[in-house]
Amino acid sequence: MALDGLMLHHLIDELKTLENGKIGKITQVGNNDFIFVIRNNSKNNKLFISLERNQYRIAITDKDYIAPQNATMFAMLLRKHFEGGAITQIYQNGLDRIAIFKVLKTNEFGDKVFKYLIIELMGKNSNLIITDSEFIIIDSLKKNGISEDGRTVLPKALYEFPIENKYNILNLSNDKIKEIYENSINNYKDIIATFSGFSPVIAKYI
Repeated sequence: MALDGLMLHHLIDELKTLENGKIGKITQVGNNDFIFVIRNNSKNNKLFISLERNQYRIAITDKDYIAPQNATMFAMLLRKHFEGGAITQIYQNGLDRIAIFKVLKTNEFGDKVFKYLIIELMGKNSNLIITDSEFIIIDSLKKNGISEDGRTVLPKALYEFPIENKYNILNLSNDKIKEIYENSINNYKDIIATFSGFSPVIAKYI
């Protein structure tokens, strides 16, 4: 099953069990793989985030991973901004393949501040981005400069969500979906072009 926007929508619903949990140890277990230990309801949960081009995903796992002896600079930055923080909200941007973790953390001055961990699950463009409470980018695993869609992913730049010009079925009534479908849809490619969140696999099935 392809991890498209619709699948991520339902996955986010399951991950919401981690809300109000406290982030413990963060480990980078591969070039593009991370483990976040999250304590919630007297239980440690291991959140696995993979940004591999062909296996990008996010899931709660029981698998044990071997941590490298030396942490990368980005792993240490993740620890600085998120270890000890409390997850106040987990949500998705529309039906994009973007998961957002809102975290409340005490900074070095003793003030409680919000930070965002933004997980972009977009194949070769998958990324892990840290921003402050105003969505100013602190750092990211991949620095993209100015991308094809005009977004800048660099430290101190404003993080901008992709512009969506497709219909979000979650915001439409059944009658409206039926109307659009009957007037605009002739094949699976039309579904992908008209509605956000649909992969070719699901569109072909429909």
